[in-house]
Amino acid sequence: MTHIREEILVEAPVEHVWAYFCDVSRWPEWQPRMTFEDPSGPFDQVGTTVVQTGRLMGYEMTYTEKVVEVEPLRIIHSHFDDGPMDMFYRFAPEGDATRLIVESDYEM
Repeated sequence: MTHIREEILVEAPVEHVWAYFCDVSRWPEWQPRMTFEDPSGPFDQVGTTVVQTGRLMGYEMTYTEKVVEVEPLRIIHSHFDDGPMDMFYRFAPEGDATRLIVESDYEM
Protein backbone atom coordinates (compact mmCIF):
# COMPACT_ATOMS: atom_id res chain seq x y z
CA MET A 1 0.00 0.00 0.00
CA THR A 2 1.27 3.49 -0.87
CA HIS A 3 0.94 6.47 1.48
CA ILE A 4 0.95 10.14 0.42
CA ARG A 5 0.87 13.10 2.80
CA GLU A 6 0.64 16.77 1.82
CA GLU A 7 -0.09 19.83 3.92
CA ILE A 8 -0.59 23.54 3.45
CA LEU A 9 -1.15 26.48 5.78
CA VAL A 10 -4.13 28.55 4.62
CA GLU A 11 -4.34 32.11 5.93
CA ALA A 12 -8.04 31.84 6.84
CA PRO A 13 -10.02 30.55 9.83
CA VAL A 14 -10.94 26.87 9.90
CA GLU A 15 -14.66 27.62 9.39
CA HIS A 16 -13.88 29.43 6.12
CA VAL A 17 -11.50 26.73 4.85
CA TRP A 18 -14.00 23.97 5.76
CA ALA A 19 -16.88 25.72 3.93
CA TYR A 20 -14.72 26.36 0.85
CA PHE A 21 -13.46 22.77 0.75
CA CYS A 22 -16.93 21.25 1.17
CA ASP A 23 -18.32 23.24 -1.78
CA VAL A 24 -17.74 20.74 -4.62
CA SER A 25 -18.60 23.43 -7.21
CA ARG A 26 -15.32 25.17 -6.22
CA TRP A 27 -13.09 22.10 -6.61
CA PRO A 28 -12.05 22.91 -10.22
CA GLU A 29 -10.39 26.06 -8.81
CA TRP A 30 -7.78 23.93 -7.05
CA GLN A 31 -7.96 20.77 -9.20
CA PRO A 32 -8.18 22.21 -12.73
CA ARG A 33 -7.40 18.95 -14.56
CA MET A 34 -10.39 17.14 -13.06
CA THR A 35 -14.14 17.31 -13.59
CA PHE A 36 -16.59 16.72 -10.76
CA GLU A 37 -20.17 15.65 -11.40
CA ASP A 38 -23.28 14.45 -9.63
CA PRO A 39 -22.53 15.31 -5.99
CA SER A 40 -25.27 13.51 -4.07
CA GLY A 41 -25.16 16.02 -1.20
CA PRO A 42 -22.84 18.25 0.78
CA PHE A 43 -19.29 16.90 1.03
CA ASP A 44 -19.34 17.18 4.83
CA GLN A 45 -22.14 14.59 5.08
CA VAL A 46 -21.52 10.85 5.45
CA GLY A 47 -22.77 9.00 2.38
CA THR A 48 -22.22 11.82 -0.11
CA THR A 49 -20.69 10.69 -3.40
CA VAL A 50 -18.94 12.68 -6.14
CA VAL A 51 -18.05 11.33 -9.60
CA GLN A 52 -14.60 12.49 -10.71
CA THR A 53 -12.93 12.25 -14.10
CA GLY A 54 -9.32 13.03 -14.91
CA ARG A 55 -6.48 12.09 -17.22
CA LEU A 56 -3.21 10.55 -16.12
CA MET A 57 -0.47 9.61 -18.57
CA GLY A 58 -2.92 9.70 -21.47
CA TYR A 59 -5.60 7.58 -19.80
CA GLU A 60 -8.97 8.92 -18.78
CA MET A 61 -10.15 7.63 -15.42
CA THR A 62 -13.55 8.01 -13.81
CA TYR A 63 -14.19 7.04 -10.23
CA THR A 64 -16.55 7.79 -7.37
CA GLU A 65 -15.47 9.24 -4.03
CA LYS A 66 -17.74 8.47 -1.07
CA VAL A 67 -17.63 10.23 2.32
CA VAL A 68 -17.45 7.59 5.06
CA GLU A 69 -16.60 9.67 8.18
CA VAL A 70 -16.98 13.31 9.20
CA GLU A 71 -15.93 15.20 12.32
CA PRO A 72 -17.12 18.77 11.60
CA LEU A 73 -14.29 21.29 11.23
CA ARG A 74 -11.72 18.52 11.88
CA ILE A 75 -11.74 15.59 9.43
CA ILE A 76 -13.38 14.18 6.32
CA HIS A 77 -12.54 10.58 5.45
CA SER A 78 -13.55 9.36 2.01
CA HIS A 79 -13.16 6.12 0.12
CA PHE A 80 -12.77 5.16 -3.55
CA ASP A 81 -13.53 1.56 -4.54
CA ASP A 82 -11.16 1.93 -7.49
CA GLY A 83 -7.64 1.33 -6.30
CA PRO A 84 -8.89 1.00 -3.60
CA MET A 85 -8.01 4.33 -1.98
CA ASP A 86 -8.84 6.15 1.24
CA MET A 87 -8.45 9.92 1.63
CA PHE A 88 -8.19 11.81 4.90
CA TYR A 89 -8.66 15.59 4.88
CA ARG A 90 -7.66 17.08 8.26
CA PHE A 91 -8.29 20.68 9.30
CA ALA A 92 -6.28 22.09 12.23
CA PRO A 93 -6.64 25.69 13.43
CA GLU A 94 -3.35 27.55 13.95
CA GLY A 95 -4.18 30.97 15.33
CA ASP A 96 -6.07 32.81 12.56
CA ALA A 97 -4.93 30.25 9.95
CA THR A 98 -5.76 26.62 9.16
CA ARG A 99 -3.39 23.77 8.47
CA LEU A 100 -4.97 21.46 5.87
CA ILE A 101 -3.41 18.00 5.81
CA VAL A 102 -4.34 15.54 3.06
CA GLU A 103 -3.33 11.91 3.42
CA SER A 104 -4.02 9.01 1.12
CA ASP A 105 -3.51 5.28 1.31
CA TYR A 106 -3.97 3.40 -1.95
CA GLU A 107 -3.10 0.32 -3.94
CA MET A 108 -2.20 0.46 -7.61
